[in-house]
Amino acid sequence: MKKKHNCFKNYLNEIAVILAAVIFLIVTSCNRTEEFTPGLAFTQTGSAYSVSMGSSTSTDVVIPSFYKKLPVTAINDEGFRGQRNLLSIKIPNTITSIGDTAFDSCVRLNNILLPDSLISIGDYAFLYCESLTSITIPASVKNIGEGTFTACADMNIFIVDSGNTFFRSEGNCLIRIADNTLIAGFKNSFLPNTVTSIGDYAFWDCAGLTSITIPDSVTSIGDYAFNLCYNLTSVIIPDSVTHIGVAAFADSGLTSVILPASLININSAVFLRCKRLTNILIPDTVTSIGNFAFSDSGLTSIEIPGRVSLIGNSAFSRNPMSSVIIPDSVTHISDEAFFRVTLTNVTIGSNVTFGKDAFPDSFVNAYNSTGKAAGTYTRPNTETLTWVRARYRSRI
Repeated sequence: MKKKHNCFKNYLNEIAVILAAVIFLIVTSCNRTEEFTPGLAFTQTGSAYSVSMGSSTSTDVVIPSFYKKLPVTAINDEGFRGQRNLLSIKIPNTITSIGDTAFDSCVRLNNILLPDSLISIGDYAFLYCESLTSITIPASVKNIGEGTFTACADMNIFIVDSGNTFFRSEGNCLIRIADNTLIAGFKNSFLPNTVTSIGDYAFWDCAGLTSITIPDSVTSIGDYAFNLCYNLTSVIIPDSVTHIGVAAFADSGLTSVILPASLININSAVFLRCKRLTNILIPDTVTSIGNFAFSDSGLTSIEIPGRVSLIGNSAFSRNPMSSVIIPDSVTHISDEAFFRVTLTNVTIGSNVTFGKDAFPDSFVNAYNSTGKAAGTYTRPNTETLTWVRARYRSRI
């Protein structure tokens, strides 16, 4: 009996030793001193800390998993924004969120590994990270904001972990699974035919993009989707597309574009400042042309189809066009629609009203003097202010 008692006592002693060791490891873990970059700034929120660059000037940053015995769980909004000398950053497995514009304009950042703890990446978090060549999105990520990887000029390899149920990668594109929207593309991306929409800012300022094939699975192109793609020279938009967003191709290098026959509205600033775009065929299905739609582009002439009823403010301003055909369906032309356009030939319907500076005063005066009669109005050259109603035209 005494022997059994001693065995049980020894057993308890062994358990006590094991528990003491476990407690020691836990305490040591919580109180351990981690090596991390001096000068980083920490902000406490509840029982955790967030981090930003602070006064550090390091080019290779190490973020600790714990600070003052509390976990570091977030990288602040604008936390490392504009750190142009930052080359690499080590992010611990305690980080669950990366804030808006956290690494915006870290133009030399070329080494970053996103931890498996990460859940959310904010808007424009890696905007203008021009030296990033590859990145892998962990399976844990559930939220990726707008324009998160915009203008990552050297991004060649973009991977989403196959275990992620919210996002996937295909064709070097980032695609949201729920609605098959392409939310980030790069210079060597190709669009798979499973994509149904191209998201806002998807290829914004993608200087290396020279061509793109849009599959006929796509029905929508988002705002600013190809804005500032100044080496993109041509695009064919399939008839499946019914919506092209605001400034979708503004400031691009387009010399030719084929618009879909399904298009109803040409949105605001879609082709703003497309200097090399000299002509375009607007489909007969279009009923309105938005503000600044073709402003400051390279159009030398335009024929507006017969269903258009609205021409927006500055829609064709500052183009080198000499002639325009406006259908009878247009009853009002908005402010500055053809401002600073040196027209010599205008075909127009009757009783059209004009917003401020919609046309040169000389044309407006000539049109009004005929009682706003339909016809083709011409002047022999850009030096004269005299317009002649050459003939009455058939209604378009």
